[in-house]
Amino acid sequence: MISAQEALKLLKEGNKRHASGLGGRRSRTTNRHRRELILGQQPFAVVVGCADSRVAPELVFDQGSGDLFVIRVAGNIITPTQAGSIEFATMVLNTKLVVVLGHSQCGAVRAAVDQLNAESTSLPPNLQSIVDHMCANLSNQGITSVKDAEVANIRSGMEAIAEFAPEDVEILGAKYDIGTGRVEYLES
Repeated sequence: MISAQEALKLLKEGNKRHASGLGGRRSRTTNRHRRELILGQQPFAVVVGCADSRVAPELVFDQGSGDLFVIRVAGNIITPTQAGSIEFATMVLNTKLVVVLGHSQCGAVRAAVDQLNAESTSLPPNLQSIVDHMCANLSNQGITSVKDAEVANIRSGMEAIAEFAPEDVEILGAKYDIGTGRVEYLES
């Protein structure tokens, strides 16, 4: 087990490699590494991220198999299913850092903002449930721009996790910029 501070350092170093175009070193899995993974998992961080295909946490943070416990859902929202996965990682696997990773150009956030601005179109029912979840959090904050909503949505996820996470777990918010490849961490 490593500390939250050590885990954050590894994430920052990995993102620096990724953003500079030098990533990919950690993502290669060898036969020896696969044999080690058979013995169990010891991820150093939990990443709750969006399902967007452009924002794969293992690539964004230049990490390999077994390094991150990744939970992905459109809009990086926290529902009971995601909460249960976070509980498993923090309480059973003893992971000390949880990062809520939002990103620029998030389609789910845009759909929520459009709905808040009454510009929404008809959505399939399951997608609508994601947008409704986000709208409930965003409408309380009076946010109507996509850029502000992306950050507010990350903060909402952090607050939801803080309600059930063990006290010794650090919860951080971060936003990935698709254009630059850089992750910026939110102020606490």
